[in-house]
Amino acid sequence: FIILRFFYFYNSMSLFNYRLFTVMTGSMQPKYNIGDVLLCKEVDPDTLKVGDDITYVGEVGSYQGKVVTHRIVKIEKSENNELLFQRM
Repeated sequence: FIILRFFYFYNSMSLFNYRLFTVMTGSMQPKYNIGDVLLCKEVDPDTLKVGDDITYVGEVGSYQGKVVTHRIVKIEKSENNELLFQRM
């Protein structure tokens, strides 16, 4: 029996394609509270749907380089056929 405890804001390690992240803010309350640990798995973006929660590394503005979790509220395709996710 092994217990792993992770207290990383940005966890670059994975175990069997899963990563653990600790919730640092109350932006997703009441679903996720500060201190909750999220178990995340990388998935094909084509499988995501409205209502899914996603965790990713931000690329712009104040989110740049930070791990962020949001709920998908809308999905569109760009002119380049890329998926665009509107998040809450």
